[in-house]
Amino acid sequence: MLPRIGFKVMVPESIFERSWENFASADILQPVNGKPNGTVEMPYQNYDDWTLLVGNVNISHIFNDRRRLSMDLDRIRFTQYQPADYNQRFFEPGYVFVNEIDLISRKNTPIDTWVGKLDYVLTREKFSLEAGAKASVSELRNDILVESVEDGIITVDSEFSSHAEMTERIGAVYTSVNINASQKIALKMGLRYEHTLTDINTLEEGNVIDRNFGNFFPSIFFQNTINPSNSYVFSYSRRITRPSFFQIAPFVLFVDPNSFTSGNVNLLPSMTDALKAEYRYRSVLFSLQYSHDKNSISIFQPKVSDGGKVINTAENMDFRKNYSANISVPFNITDWWSWQVNISANRIRVKADFLSEPVDITISNFSLNGSQKFTLPHQFTAEISGIYQSKQLFGIMEMRAFGGLDFGLEKKIQDSRLRLSFTDMFDSNKIYISASIPEENLNTRGVLDFETRIVRITYSSSFGNRKMKLNRRNTTGSEEEQRRFQ
Repeated sequence: MLPRIGFKVMVPESIFERSWENFASADILQPVNGKPNGTVEMPYQNYDDWTLLVGNVNISHIFNDRRRLSMDLDRIRFTQYQPADYNQRFFEPGYVFVNEIDLISRKNTPIDTWVGKLDYVLTREKFSLEAGAKASVSELRNDILVESVEDGIITVDSEFSSHAEMTERIGAVYTSVNINASQKIALKMGLRYEHTLTDINTLEEGNVIDRNFGNFFPSIFFQNTINPSNSYVFSYSRRITRPSFFQIAPFVLFVDPNSFTSGNVNLLPSMTDALKAEYRYRSVLFSLQYSHDKNSISIFQPKVSDGGKVINTAENMDFRKNYSANISVPFNITDWWSWQVNISANRIRVKADFLSEPVDITISNFSLNGSQKFTLPHQFTAEISGIYQSKQLFGIMEMRAFGGLDFGLEKKIQDSRLRLSFTDMFDSNKIYISASIPEENLNTRGVLDFETRIVRITYSSSFGNRKMKLNRRNTTGSEEEQRRFQ
């Protein structure tokens, strides 16, 4: 076979733009020694506009049926503009008006990322080798301005206003080997080395972050297929989870005059070591897992500032340990009714030291999810699925048990499908979180009520040459980086 060189240039590879406007109002009681001491009304308007542009250039060279080389160059351009206006009206007991303060917040965050990737693949009958290198450079600028307006006088709030710039450089080399030792035994081993340079500077404090570190990430996967009905798997891996750019970039969203949410420039990447043993008997799957997360990242973690304000930010836990047992069981009740049940039991320990005193919490919980599928006459299919999650940890906070139920109905019409879906039918999929730490003078509760109760009608149809669609390359060199914009 003669060598071939292929080119793929797609600029842009994808474009994403999202904007929304939010109007809300908060009524806050201000108690002193447990007794009402006034009220604050705070209507506010928040606008958020995101634009994400991804461009990709790919060059591939096929030496022969067993060797190929590919190169990717990606450019990501992201911008976020987020203005918010708050009107705070203060009342004494008896609803006597005292004062009015307007807060004006403006946030602008452009981010530029370049990613280069080189991959080489060598394939043999019972052996394959993959090796490559990757480099990325990200530059972030974050401008936030908060002003207060009282009696017509505009004052810049220096506590929340800031200008920060971040430059992050990541280089990696990696290799993996797949060995099919026999028809029953398969082995995969990999090793990756990453080196990271991070600089964060603020106009107010100069260089606040200067990191220079490298890490090895090994992985191993062993599978033994004893017979068609029995097999087992052992695996170990170490991976890194970097904080999203939104978790790093400073911002401020006020919940009330004394409580707000912000970013955290001090966030570290999380390192996870995971062990897994899995056994399959026919279609029943049972597994045991253990993971240790160093610097595990949890969002919306509360702490009390020196000024007595509650700050909610993403924080690094010292560590998070998780022991879990899982079982997945399918049932074929009739030829038209099938059932899938998944059960997971967990024992979790979290230790955090971002407060003045370390917090060490252990909890046991379980989750249950399942689905029932029905094959109906006239090419109709229906599905009911549900989930239940018992009380669990949300960083140092507790998350109350929750659950939800979904329904779907689909009609197949030749090469087309018409589908009706109803998610969270009983509007029960809400997240209640709380933390009570008397030593920190911290007692907080919150509800994350996302829009989960949605009815959709979807129509899909197949067009064109299916073989051409299967041959399309739908990946680029920057999937990992794009996830940090979510």
